[in-house]
Amino acid sequence: MTLMSNAPSSEISPKNQALRTALLVALAIFITELIGALTGEKLALLFKQELHLSAGDVGTLHILVGIPSYLQPFVGAWADLFPLFGFNRRSYFVLGALLDAFGFCCLSFLHTYHYATVVGLLILTASGGIMLWVMTNAVMVAVGNMTGSFGRLQSTLMFVPAIMQMAFTSHLGGYAAEKMSYATVFMLAALLSLARGSLFGLMVEPKRQAVTSSVQVDEARRDSAERKLQERAKTAQALRKAAATQGLWVIVAYVFYLILTPGLNLAEIYFEQDALKFSPQFIGDLGIYKAMGALVAIAGFGLFSRRLPISALVWGAWIMDTLGYLCQLQVRDAHSAQMFLGLATMVGTIYGLCLYTLAARACPPGIEGTVYGLVLATIAFAGTMSNKIGSSLYEFFGPAHGHTITHGWIYGQWSGFALTVVGFVFIPFLPAWTRSRERMGDAADRVKAEMAASHFPADENALAK
Repeated sequence: MTLMSNAPSSEISPKNQALRTALLVALAIFITELIGALTGEKLALLFKQELHLSAGDVGTLHILVGIPSYLQPFVGAWADLFPLFGFNRRSYFVLGALLDAFGFCCLSFLHTYHYATVVGLLILTASGGIMLWVMTNAVMVAVGNMTGSFGRLQSTLMFVPAIMQMAFTSHLGGYAAEKMSYATVFMLAALLSLARGSLFGLMVEPKRQAVTSSVQVDEARRDSAERKLQERAKTAQALRKAAATQGLWVIVAYVFYLILTPGLNLAEIYFEQDALKFSPQFIGDLGIYKAMGALVAIAGFGLFSRRLPISALVWGAWIMDTLGYLCQLQVRDAHSAQMFLGLATMVGTIYGLCLYTLAARACPPGIEGTVYGLVLATIAFAGTMSNKIGSSLYEFFGPAHGHTITHGWIYGQWSGFALTVVGFVFIPFLPAWTRSRERMGDAADRVKAEMAASHFPADENALAK
């Protein structure tokens, strides 16, 4: 009789763990971007032309479709506590890919589009995608904190899409929206989702070794049961401790408020089509300029972030958020759209890098899926509410009350800017380590050295010392 028993994941060197995780992140985001290029603008047209939804209606739809993203901490906690087929992350990664592919496959077979059916299938695809990325992010945070490579992994997560957008996905998105049928787009997305699920082998998980004798089987079973109880108790204790940490919730509140301030991302395509008269292909090609802005931001953050104090994460997020609105206010024609949407993406990318790095530093070891999932769920929920509020303001200040579409766009942006400025009131209440003048590179090196000395991932709260 053969039974599989756990061997320590430390058999894989930290360098190899970092390389495998970087490859996982790069390939997963590569396929995800292909899916997004095919379906992003096409879905926006489906909402506008087939379902006849206004910008505000699309905001409501996104709140519903975003439901799975609000549950990320629970998905992470479940995976941390209850392995599936012997794995805490690989099995859920594959399950997520299957759900995502099934949802897109069903969408491809629709001949008529009804609101309830479309929303239901989009929630299914979102559920699969969220489960897959919660597992990917958990591995990325765990390995990144352990090896001191989180910044590089997060940069990979943003660098690959930017390169792809510059090279071909922006044009592909416009081409798909203008030339390809809904059935073709959704079937290609389903096939790509299946391909993404095949990356599970790159995830860093404990190896399992075969044992054959009856004595080894009994010992392996007892050891496995005892280990599971110990790990579950340890994880539950870490979850309780994290939940009782006031600083974590203040960080979550700060992130929530900054994301919640009105955003006009969903209204942008309406403004570009109805007011600026851009074609679907030109709207897709605008992604090239946005990608240029993102690349500049990623390169700059990667070059200078280690020299900046930890407090720059907090202040940088707030400042970049306010600048983003000022950039979007300058969009008035094709030329200004190319220039200022690129600048808006540049500051928005720095804003995102600051928030994600701040979130990773707040993650205790062993429950990265839960805590990082909590922050991502906060971002997702606040983001959908932000777009709903922004879209409603766009309509309220625009044609809904006898004004022009451009009037709605401008006053919606000013509303977001004003509310973002108020966000600085959270900063004095953040944990002490977020206001540290210690350089981020020095802090990462110190924590990495502590982890190497203890052979156990150090608590990121050590940054407060």
